[in-house]
Amino acid sequence: MKNLRYWIFFALLFSFIPHTFSVTSNLLTEENKKALFFETIEKKIITRAEWWADENYRYLNSNEWKDIIKKQETLSKNLTQKQIEANEKEQKKKNGIYAYINKYFNQDNAIVQKISFEWVNELARPVEKTEYVKSIVLHHTADEYKDSYGWIKAIYRYHSLSRQWGDIGYNYIIWYNGEIFEWRAWGDYVVWAHALWNNRSTVGISVMWNYSKKPISEKQYIALKNLVRYLAYKYGINMNDTFPLHEECSWKNCPLWIKTEDYYPLSGHRDGGNTSCPWDELYKKMLQIRKDLQYETMYYKPIKNSWMEGN
Repeated sequence: MKNLRYWIFFALLFSFIPHTFSVTSNLLTEENKKALFFETIEKKIITRAEWWADENYRYLNSNEWKDIIKKQETLSKNLTQKQIEANEKEQKKKNGIYAYINKYFNQDNAIVQKISFEWVNELARPVEKTEYVKSIVLHHTADEYKDSYGWIKAIYRYHSLSRQWGDIGYNYIIWYNGEIFEWRAWGDYVVWAHALWNNRSTVGISVMWNYSKKPISEKQYIALKNLVRYLAYKYGINMNDTFPLHEECSWKNCPLWIKTEDYYPLSGHRDGGNTSCPWDELYKKMLQIRKDLQYETMYYKPIKNSWMEGN
């Protein structure tokens, strides 16, 4: 009788264990499936350190920036009166646009963190961060390149030094074979230089190649969709929401020099700028991705910059 009780006990125990494991497994799948997937995506992103970004391009004390400053000083001394007046007019226009955006769209454009030094190096362009990231803006490079690491370094130099942005304009680039590269330094919530009046509270993704007629490759499409999903999850971007994009216009059409329209939070550069970027074939794929992710992201809420919690 005693042995029978033991057998009944062990039978019940072993019948319960698989059930418990199954319930736990299902809970893990439901609660952590996305987190595990996006952690995998994050690990695949090729970091600045991995593609050997030359950080001197961002430092004011570098030889490159010393030359830039010297040339700027020479140019400013040789400006004609007409050039001075044109510069003043352009600055007045910019100030008016900034005043309009800050007045009516303050939360999306407020800077909550400013970083001027990296270790002992003064940055050529201070790093600015926003409270939220609410929109993803898509671009293409138009040019066609052969070597990913070599050309990424060349574009980095062009943006940082030739255009004097102090870094690459976009946060990510997707290469032909689906490689995803981290571009701009300082990561999360940083203000980019990719969409003029729409740099704050947005992330810029650039897809390599020309897509006026040729379709985006399958590898690039998968990488782009995964990256958009990852960023939406990371920042709490709901594809069913809208986000205001600001576009410059002529004085006759809009007296403030700028007009604002609401777009879905996955948009093209051309939606908020006087450009055809990204071209049609890539833009179509962007629309498809946005549609595909509307259900998945419908309960997402904006995630505040964690730096704000301690300040």
